[in-house]
Amino acid sequence: MFKPIHFTALIALGGLAACSSSGGGVSYDELVEDGEALAAFYEDAEIFPAGDLPTSGRATYNGYMGFEVEGDEGGLDVGGKMEMTADFDPASADPITGRVYDLASEEGSIGGSLRIDNSTLDRNADPDEEWQFDADLTGTLSEDGDDFEVNAYIMGDFVGSEREGARGVVFGEISDEDGASMDMEGGFVVER
Repeated sequence: MFKPIHFTALIALGGLAACSSSGGGVSYDELVEDGEALAAFYEDAEIFPAGDLPTSGRATYNGYMGFEVEGDEGGLDVGGKMEMTADFDPASADPITGRVYDLASEEGSIGGSLRIDNSTLDRNADPDEEWQFDADLTGTLSEDGDDFEVNAYIMGDFVGSEREGARGVVFGEISDEDGASMDMEGGFVVER
């Protein structure tokens, strides 16, 4: 299996910058600006060796996720804040958990949040071909009175000499109330 180049997935964050947001909640432009800055900081960070991950303790990471939704009527760029907790105990049934919240698009704020759970942590991951962790990304988002179900996945690696950051990709589907589905893909970057 070929592993996509890590940082290219974060271009979704950079692609968000074209338009400004309106409405309440977090500003779309602020999400873009902060997400781009964090992504640039970790762009060249080395992948932390999977075999050197700790075997106890937890770490909480905060940052940003950006993704594009592609449907028959065109695309929509979405950004949000991301919180991720890593439980490094090898006995943990769900080592990567968290949420994506304060979402916005160029059209304004998006209601709801997404859960990160049902995860695995691979301590033997080959950094050239495998991700260190993966998890489900699910939930309901609302925009302009319409609800959208998200069924997606994240895959990523810890980065930096002290595993101070993590970055990766997101992909999956978003379905509207009529059952029509749209593809979504993008990336995330978080730090302790």
